[in-house]
Amino acid sequence: MTLLSPISEHFESQTEAVTTVEMLECERFGWCAKLSANTTSTIGSASAENLDGGYFTSSLWVKLDDISAVLEFLVGNRGWSLKAGGKLQLTDSASPSEVSITVGNWHHICWIKGKNKQSLYLDGQLINTASVGFTAVSSDSVVFKTAALSVQMAHQHNYARALSIPEVLVDQMMYFEPATQSFNDYYPLDVNVQNIEGPCKHYSDNKLFVIDTTADGVTDVKQQLNISNITEKSILLTAKHEATAKNHHFELRIRNAVFAFPSTYPKIASNDNWIINRSSTANSDDGSWSIYMSKTIDTTLKAGESINLDYSYRTADGALGERSTHQLLAYKDLAYEGGGNIAGERNKRLDILNLPSSIVYPLCVSYSSTHGIVFNNTHHDNDITIYVYNRSEQEICFSDQGNIQIKIPFGNTASDFADAHLETGVAIESYIGDTKLGVDEFEKITAQNGALSIFEWTPGQHKKIPSRSFVKFVIKHFVPNSVRGTAFIDVDLNGIDDHGDTTLSLPVTKVDCNLANHVGDQKVGLFTDLTVDGFDFHVARNTYIGANLKAQSLEVVSNLKTPVIQDSNNKKPIIFQKYTLGENSNWLRHYTDSSLTPREYTAAIVGFDSGYGDINEFDSHQMLRVKMVEYEGRWAICASKPTHNDAADWEVNVMFVSRQLSDGY
Repeated sequence: MTLLSPISEHFESQTEAVTTVEMLECERFGWCAKLSANTTSTIGSASAENLDGGYFTSSLWVKLDDISAVLEFLVGNRGWSLKAGGKLQLTDSASPSEVSITVGNWHHICWIKGKNKQSLYLDGQLINTASVGFTAVSSDSVVFKTAALSVQMAHQHNYARALSIPEVLVDQMMYFEPATQSFNDYYPLDVNVQNIEGPCKHYSDNKLFVIDTTADGVTDVKQQLNISNITEKSILLTAKHEATAKNHHFELRIRNAVFAFPSTYPKIASNDNWIINRSSTANSDDGSWSIYMSKTIDTTLKAGESINLDYSYRTADGALGERSTHQLLAYKDLAYEGGGNIAGERNKRLDILNLPSSIVYPLCVSYSSTHGIVFNNTHHDNDITIYVYNRSEQEICFSDQGNIQIKIPFGNTASDFADAHLETGVAIESYIGDTKLGVDEFEKITAQNGALSIFEWTPGQHKKIPSRSFVKFVIKHFVPNSVRGTAFIDVDLNGIDDHGDTTLSLPVTKVDCNLANHVGDQKVGLFTDLTVDGFDFHVARNTYIGANLKAQSLEVVSNLKTPVIQDSNNKKPIIFQKYTLGENSNWLRHYTDSSLTPREYTAAIVGFDSGYGDINEFDSHQMLRVKMVEYEGRWAICASKPTHNDAADWEVNVMFVSRQLSDGY
């Protein structure tokens, strides 16, 4: 069984936010909501009520004053309806349940949307199912609707997940009707054990809890012993100066085996002019143990007033599992104002809930680093972000003195992060979720004992961490020392309401850039678990190198394929071009491509053909000329041979080589 914390709640108190209902005082729950006839009441959007996911649970207590009353609960256009005659039905179900609710009694209804199935429970029993044929969206309205008659409702709970069957019972048991009612005709005083804080506060009165005391962050169960005057008269307590078996105002008897040992029995605070003593031996008549209480000053307890005493213990005894027991309050030497002595006993049933793993510390810590915590021989400047995550379904609140301290060890060992205090980093900024906080809330404050750098966050006005959110701290210019190993950052969490102080440890591993060190100084592979004899690094798939590759020795054991190469200007470093120049002239000049400029390329003729032509033997010329020349910022081909009638046709092959390649820059 698990302690539950709804993400959203309605119809709990007089200050209900939903204005379309009327909040009434209620004997059963204290307060309940009345939804008038022919009314549609929107309690919020699916997103605001956490009912827009693939899984959710919504529960409600309902009371009818007439069997003809009708009530619908819808997320968008899906949900459940309570039809005339008291029959319940899912909107996606073909027929209503066979079970009917009764008039004048409170009933617990629970709707669960799972992965493939919807389930409807009445008072802890499965009564109707349907397949999941919808997905709620964030903008869907969450509404209650009535017809011709009004309906009373209380304790509407929403969870952003599908509850298990035991958890449905836990949700119901939070407000289960007390086993014994008080009647002022017989008892002038009533006594209850109330839940006032911590993860048990959602449960109804008169519950004791078996807690796993080995779990992280577990604190004492804190409750309150409430003794109330349920008559219409004032009750007088005359001052006493001792609290013994013979002389006391109140005796609280606790049955044997409710708690493991007498030393673990509840501690009742001795404050506000009270004397409180615990018996040293068990009572001979029934084996119970007694706690005696006396008021040291004359006190008047007016009609309807209560005495509240702090009532705390580590855990109830879990050896016998979940069960019921009784707690007796005996009272004497009291009197009504105006006369009439009062003495008697008030016996109250208590339910013991076995919750061995229910209290899980709500916060956990983690970190991220842009480059990882990697060092080399010259050190590496790092940044690290530390997260404190609220994994619970409740917001976490800090007291006025609350803070978070991050303690980073420094030194020259594997368990240290940096060599010195100055190298553990600089406090940069803090956030709650995506909201950046003030620069003065997070700071590096001191070096402790010459071994710890302390970074401190003081919440200021930001005293709450929402459910499923986090507070994060950014530390930059962090220089890890050059010793491989795992070190621990301690995160002290101080002044957290309902959970006390604790320390969480965050392990962080420092590594170097040698991959072999991460596999035990063995051979390293990528996409393979095989090794190749004579080689320490084996890549079994295609490898792309996007920058320079430098090798002292390169051996190609198979084909070496070279793709198209480009220089740093995204141009090909070597280009071959063929030019047809036309008929011969004594000195023919022909421009090459304008993009192949002398500034970016050098050029050379690597072949030519002058075609057919008759040598002109009657004139005197240079016999054959073919070369590249720079002319007006471009490359040009000059070619000629002396022929009759300029008959030759030239074809010239030119190789252009990038200056980066030919000149080496």
